[in-house]
Amino acid sequence: MESTPSELAEGAAVIKVLAAVLERLVSANGKIAEMDPGVITRFHALKPPSISVLSYLQRIHKYASCSTECFILALIYIDRLIQRNNFLLTELNVHRVVITSIMLAAKFFDDQYFNNAYYAKVGGVPATEMNSLEVEFLFRINFSLHVTPELYNKYHSELVTHAVAADGKLPPSPNDVALVPPSPPMPPQQHPPVQGGNLMGVEGGAWTSAPGVGSFQSHQPIESQQQQQQQQQQQQFHQQQQQFYQQPSKPMNNFPAHPHPNPFANPNIPCMQAPFQQNGRVSGAVA
Repeated sequence: MESTPSELAEGAAVIKVLAAVLERLVSANGKIAEMDPGVITRFHALKPPSISVLSYLQRIHKYASCSTECFILALIYIDRLIQRNNFLLTELNVHRVVITSIMLAAKFFDDQYFNNAYYAKVGGVPATEMNSLEVEFLFRINFSLHVTPELYNKYHSELVTHAVAADGKLPPSPNDVALVPPSPPMPPQQHPPVQGGNLMGVEGGAWTSAPGVGSFQSHQPIESQQQQQQQQQQQQFHQQQQQFYQQPSKPMNNFPAHPHPNPFANPNIPCMQAPFQQNGRVSGAVA
C-alpha cells in the first residue's frame, strides 16, 4: 500500500486543486447558509473544525494510503450528493463529507484499503459515527459508485482548468492518472537461429543446414504437418476397425457360470433375497 515518490507528488498536486475547488464552493455557499441553513444532516457539526480543508486532505492522503484516483472519485461522489439531494456544502459538513467520500472511493476502486475504524481515526470522528456516515452517504447517492472513464476524464480536466486559473501550473494529464494502467509493450519476437549458421529469411521456406549446401527447400507450416499426422492416425484407426470386424466370430463358452442364477436368491444381500411366505403374507424385496 506504500506509494512511490512520483505517486505522492501527483497526489499532492491533485489534493491542492481539490482543496481549492471545495474551499471555493464552501465560500460561495456561506452566504446562502446564513440566510437558509437548510436541513441538518448527520454530516453537520456544531461548529466549524479548526483544521482547513487542504490540511485535512493532506492528512488523509498521508495516513489513508489511498490512490490518487480516489480523490477525483470523491469529488464525483460529492457532486452526486449535491445534485441529487440539493445538498448545501458548508464549513460545518465539508470535512465529514470529504472523509466519507474518500473512504467509499478507496473501498470501490483500490485493491487494498483499511476498515472504517481506521478511517475514523484519520478523519477524527468516532467509529460508530463513521459507519452511520457511510450508510447515509450511500443512500443519498442511491449507491451509485461506478464512474465511467469519460466522466472521470471530464472531472480531471475540470481540475486542470482550476489549477491553471489558480497559479498557472499544469497538473498531470488524464493519461497520467488513468483508471486502468496501460499494459507494457510486448517485446519483438525473435526467431531462433538455424544450426549451421544459416537463416530462415523467407516465409514458407528454409535453408538447408548441411555444410556447403545453400539451396532453398520447400518448408510446410506446422499446422499442415499436424493435419497430416491426424489424417494418418485416423486412417490407421479405420484400418484396425475393418480388420477387427472381418475376423470370424468365436463362441463365447469360456465364461464361468453365474453363482446365483436367480438375482433374488443372493443370501449376502438382504434386499435381494427371494420372497418367502410367513403367516400367509409375502415378504421380501419384491413384495
